Amino acid sequence: MEYFILDGHETKGPFTAADLRDSLKRGKLTSTNLVRTAEEQPWTPLHRMLDDILADELPFPPAPPEPSVADVIATMVPDRASTGWLDALRAQPVRAGLAGIALAAVLAYLARWPMLVALPGLLLGVAAGLLLILRNRPVVGGIISLAAILLPIALAPRSERAPLVAHEPAPAPTPPPVVVKAATTTPAEIPIEVVTPPAPPERVAIAPALPPVSVPPTPAPPAATPKPFLDKLASAAHKLVDSLPSLPEVKPSPAALPPLPPVVAMPGTTTSTRPEDLVFLVDTGTGRGSGFLAAEQGKVYFFTNLHVISGAKKITARSAFTTLDFKDGTVEVAADRDLVRISVPAQPALQFGDSPTIDDAVAALGNSGGREVVTRLEGKVMGVGPAQIEVSSEFIPGNSGGPILGKDNRVLGVATYVLRTENVPDWIKSGTRFSSTRRFGVRVTDDVKWVPMPLAVLLRQTALQETAEKLLTEYIADIRVIAGGAFRDTLSTSFSDRTEVRIFVDAYNSECRKGPSRTNADHTRRLRDHVGRLSRSIRSTAQELRRQLGAVSKGYMKERESDLLNAFDQLATAIEKDERELFHL
Repeated sequence: MEYFILDGHETKGPFTAADLRDSLKRGKLTSTNLVRTAEEQPWTPLHRMLDDILADELPFPPAPPEPSVADVIATMVPDRASTGWLDALRAQPVRAGLAGIALAAVLAYLARWPMLVALPGLLLGVAAGLLLILRNRPVVGGIISLAAILLPIALAPRSERAPLVAHEPAPAPTPPPVVVKAATTTPAEIPIEVVTPPAPPERVAIAPALPPVSVPPTPAPPAATPKPFLDKLASAAHKLVDSLPSLPEVKPSPAALPPLPPVVAMPGTTTSTRPEDLVFLVDTGTGRGSGFLAAEQGKVYFFTNLHVISGAKKITARSAFTTLDFKDGTVEVAADRDLVRISVPAQPALQFGDSPTIDDAVAALGNSGGREVVTRLEGKVMGVGPAQIEVSSEFIPGNSGGPILGKDNRVLGVATYVLRTENVPDWIKSGTRFSSTRRFGVRVTDDVKWVPMPLAVLLRQTALQETAEKLLTEYIADIRVIAGGAFRDTLSTSFSDRTEVRIFVDAYNSECRKGPSRTNADHTRRLRDHVGRLSRSIRSTAQELRRQLGAVSKGYMKERESDLLNAFDQLATAIEKDERELFHL
């Protein structure tokens, strides 16, 4: 009969019984080596197969083998069970390990006490893994041992323990009110457009720094109240309510806005969001304004006015729940109105409404006065145009960029500018609402053409335009000083470092220090020279600004730039015309 020997991972043979005896005597084999015949598939220890054949030939009885983990486990179960599965474990440890893993996993998943029921399979898998490690197969043995331990734990059901005493379900907690923190920044202002000839716009004083609002610590939850007391309290409350007389139903006023907004929620969530939660307090380092999140064509954008971020050193927008820092990327500028938008990741957002109707109730939300709180200013629609909407909501500087909400709290427009009329020259306007302050917002309609451009380029261009506006304001202030009394008061300007401005200011102030003229002819000559220098200085400044601005501006920026340069030309032309009429040139 032929025999095969299992040596590590290899099967050697065939050998005869004499070969086995000879190898055993020489010490090449031990009585614990696994052997099988050609016809017999299971592996069997050598001492069990050749006990009868070798009993008389062995010079001394074989030394008992070192007990293995499987042998120790075998001593823990009856002998009749050890002769079957223990031999199979030794002969086929990989299969035995996989069988143990499967058994432990299934029992752990289905049983009420998973780890207790799955223990036999877990031990079988661990024993098989250790046996493979002892046979110089550490990787396979380690994997089987870990799988036998971790897989049942992972598949065991996580059933929550039922409470010992049943209680009534607690009502959902009321969400806390929105707390808007103050910040130490400067307030923004709404540009005031005046129908009269160019005049210096009214400036809003910078708001002082505000200390941050301290949030009180959350109080500890009260101790649980015994259920019998709760039942008595609920019963008493029901009796009290039933004893009260029935009150008539209060219907909301037609002018009041509904409390719940149509908000595009975050994907996969149903969280209700209030409109004020989506209004942002904008800080640009040079001023304060407002902004908001709204969905358009399936995407969420941050909307605000172009003039809010013009000349910004930074753009930080804070709401009650999040902060947006715009440092680079692309911004889209509207082609024909004071409006910009920046794409942001998907999150709750307001929706735009249909075309408004006159006398509809509205509310303007925003950072009124730049005081770092979201305010709600109610009013109604006073006028509707294709790109603008006039409202009676009394918003002020700082509200620029905030939403104007209509019915169902949908966005009808963006608060943009205030038009103030002083000393109404037209008797037709006198005594009407058109002789006082009027407030306008731009509409976000489907026909708006958006022009993309890098944010860094936009900030650089708007900073130049801000400088040009301040230069124009300084020139107008100088003209008023000269008109009030030539060579009486000196000129002062914050832009005297610009060459074209400094030349005129220095020459005029030098004439002022000379004192009054001795004759009318001398006074007229001096005034004529400096008025000519003033017009040339204005034209030189306009030419330099035109060169610096170049052809980079796009959309509404380009329109604003053109209006600004035209204002310089008109001012210089008016001075030259008066100069010719005054001095008969």
